[in-house]
Amino acid sequence: MTLEEVYYQARKLTTDGCAEHKYEGFCIFKGVKISLDKTINQVFIYNTTLGGDYYQEVSPYWYEVFKEKGWLFGCYSLSLTNYKRKLDTIENLIQEYFSKKISDKQYRKLKTSRTNYLLKYNDARNKLNKLTNKIKQHGNS
Repeated sequence: MTLEEVYYQARKLTTDGCAEHKYEGFCIFKGVKISLDKTINQVFIYNTTLGGDYYQEVSPYWYEVFKEKGWLFGCYSLSLTNYKRKLDTIENLIQEYFSKKISDKQYRKLKTSRTNYLLKYNDARNKLNKLTNKIKQHGNS
């Protein structure tokens, strides 16, 4: 599948978070932005969760994932990576509690945040598993 096909798949499958303008069309889902620059007719994919002043473009590896598996599979896969990174950060901060570098209040907030990200991680993993099974079924048909 081409990146332009991935873009139009995103437009079709993402009901919220899409916009169309004279020079750009884009969709945002699960921390992933796909953008069609109409001035140069090129598609870009960004990870919106990495921080900084601008969204960071995904690596060539992720472009291939999106082209091979499609919009939803790519979004759920990348979101799993993002959730894992955030969970690792939270775990490191929680360890600071035991060396008394953070307060009890901060510790409770981190535990709540960890629970929320674990729920998001499990939801994304379950949806990714369903998509994988669907892809396997279509491959065997």
